Amino acid sequence: MYGAEVWAHELPINNNSLEQVCNQFYRFILGVSKRTPIIGIRGELGRFPLQIKATVTQIKYWNRLTNLPNNHILNCALKESMSINSNWAKHIKEVLAMNDLENRSPHHNSNNVALLTKDVSMKLNNKYIKTWNEELNHSHNNSKEGNKLRTYMLFKNNFEFENYSNIIKDLNLLKLLSLFRLSDHNLEIELGRRRSPKVPVNLRFCRRCDFNLIDDETHLIFDCPIVTVQRKELFEECQVLDNSHREEVFLQIMKNHLSHATFLKKL
Repeated sequence: MYGAEVWAHELPINNNSLEQVCNQFYRFILGVSKRTPIIGIRGELGRFPLQIKATVTQIKYWNRLTNLPNNHILNCALKESMSINSNWAKHIKEVLAMNDLENRSPHHNSNNVALLTKDVSMKLNNKYIKTWNEELNHSHNNSKEGNKLRTYMLFKNNFEFENYSNIIKDLNLLKLLSLFRLSDHNLEIELGRRRSPKVPVNLRFCRRCDFNLIDDETHLIFDCPIVTVQRKELFEECQVLDNSHREEVFLQIMKNHLSHATFLKKL
């Protein structure tokens, strides 16, 4: 992001062209569609918004300008910007205040500068992780559509890179797993929302069996009789104990990425 020190504060926080390009690339890596919520994609890849990196760069630039000689043209320009409270200056003040750094003096030593930028980066990252968790766990159960990431929140607890993209070398397997984890699959729980008219959540029954159960991720893994053989193989590979609770089994399967992806390929 060349020159981000100067212009990055003008970008909208979420909906901007740079983030859109990155989001398209993230979707390409995981093989998911534009229907997949970006918070799920970021959670899988552990990627923070570009705005955070740009803001850290701006703070580092502000620190550099502040430490220039008083008669330096850039230092004079900085003082003028601060005095008229330009958009750039306002942004810097807000970031410092937001991170409880408004009273911290600029640093001359390179080690101290590194500590400053690391501190700002950590605070901004933590703030985003908090927002991410709130959005992920926000319930839409009262809406007609339901929460698209309702299953994802059952096994995704931390904002961090999921290493299955390093473990699984077969791109088709990788895509199958990503689609399942992020609910971008072809189970009725998702197909129902795409149909016209949309099928109510409580009527999105499995069409593969006659159990009259909602065709979601847990139904496929535990209940649907059509995949009994594949399920048995999956449970054996994941070393599932007979007396284990469903929640424990589900979490265990979601952690066994390769076995899970192989199970999905057999369907």
